[in-house]
Amino acid sequence: MQSNQIKQQVINFNNVNRERLIGLENVGATCYMNATLQCFININSLTQYLLTESVYKQIDNSDDDLYGLSKAYCHLLEKVCLDDNIKYYYAPREFKRVISEKNPLFQGINANDSKDLINFLLEVLNYELSQFYCSKKDNYAKNSVMMNPTNMMLILDNFRIEFTKNNKSIIAQNFFFILQTNTVCNGCHMLKYNFQSLFLLEFPLELVYNYSLSKNLPLINNQGKKCVNLLTCFEHYGLPSKFTGENQLYCNNCKGLRDAECKNILFSLPPVLVLILNRGKGKSFDCDVDFPEFLNLQNFINYKKSIYEYRLRGVISHLGESGMSGHFIAYCRHRINNKWYCYNDATVTECQDQKNGFMNGTPYILFYETINNQSNVLFDNVIDANLILDNMNKFNNDINPFFNNLNQANNINLNNNGINLI
Repeated sequence: MQSNQIKQQVINFNNVNRERLIGLENVGATCYMNATLQCFININSLTQYLLTESVYKQIDNSDDDLYGLSKAYCHLLEKVCLDDNIKYYYAPREFKRVISEKNPLFQGINANDSKDLINFLLEVLNYELSQFYCSKKDNYAKNSVMMNPTNMMLILDNFRIEFTKNNKSIIAQNFFFILQTNTVCNGCHMLKYNFQSLFLLEFPLELVYNYSLSKNLPLINNQGKKCVNLLTCFEHYGLPSKFTGENQLYCNNCKGLRDAECKNILFSLPPVLVLILNRGKGKSFDCDVDFPEFLNLQNFINYKKSIYEYRLRGVISHLGESGMSGHFIAYCRHRINNKWYCYNDATVTECQDQKNGFMNGTPYILFYETINNQSNVLFDNVIDANLILDNMNKFNNDINPFFNNLNQANNINLNNNGINLI
């Protein structure tokens, strides 16, 4: 059914830069949804774009079946950011109805998880909004491409062509990053590459804690609780994984199963980082996370031109003993005045001391935003191979001893096409 409520009133799009503090009413176990939406609303690049008059009207006049969730989200933005009749809080019933129709997981009054909502919201918004620019309306775009797996630049170029062909939305430009996976066969030492696009990074805190323990890193905070550092989470994410025994991988060069090692590398990062701090099923692992307001990830990326400097934009905290119960609250740096506020459903209050408040607790999801307005290199016309290969030795040193002296090895040819074994 086409909604005409918005069309019957005059919308002043020039009011998008006003400092408004609007809560979201809990319409039936929707604290997870409200906390998530407040974090997205305060990502100014996204809100400004969707509340541009031409973009808003294009979405609002589109087919409900094809662009239903985008329309519902834009209507919510209009109410929260522009509607003078909304003074203190808004009930997001339209958004709840539409997303429940799109995915049964969000139906009824069952307790849900912000992570699941973020995954689904970004995927569907990206698909719907990309249709305005894509000539072919495929299903959700493939997120990985494998061609001649020993030729790095060929794989990367084909991956980017395939991805950008069907992902042209503001969501893709702001949230997607490139994950590079290097796989080394321990039999023939062939190095294969794969690239995929993701919009969430998830860190298993118990494994990070055990890794920190093995490195003799500080593990207790000022409150006497277990604690890990966010940068250690990134370090652990890039550790090699070994595949042996029943988990051997098939090697096309050896024509059989072989022991192998794989390493995940953050090739490039997006303007908005969404980080999930996983405490295990039912929040079984009780651990704080030391996370900074300003985050520098230069040491963790493989493409020098990528974004790597960030500032904290939002935090979702989960209060309660179980992952499927309790309460979700958002803390956001306001997109206009840059002050920190606590968004607890319909109630919005200013955070007077974030250092001793939410930044000293147990966050569940972190939102970081670029501080220098850099664009996503995933959409650059050209990827400079020289800005990749300078870092290749650093990343391969710890994946396999065979690559310890990569540049000096006689049986490796290092060129602009990647690494080929001779």
